[in-house]
Amino acid sequence: LWKQTYKQVLGSNVVLVICFGLIWAIVIWMLVREFQGDTTEITVSWFSILNSFFIIVFASFFSKWWESKYNPSAAWKYSFGLILLGLGFGLL
Repeated sequence: LWKQTYKQVLGSNVVLVICFGLIWAIVIWMLVREFQGDTTEITVSWFSILNSFFIIVFASFFSKWWESKYNPSAAWKYSFGLILLGLGFGLL
């Protein structure tokens, strides 16, 4: 993505990289602080970042996959999404 857009929206890309780095620095700091304490408790709010994390991680994969000749039908996409939703709910 950076290679395709850096000439058009360089400022936006730089801000995005800085914000992404700051967010991960805060997450790592919080994890280190949490696990250095006497007692460790991971609250439910820690899991609220998983939704956005998986969107960021898998968005480019599915975008490239669906641009290729293997583009599934809309019904297949909905069923795949519901299966993943059910698996995620089962894990929780």
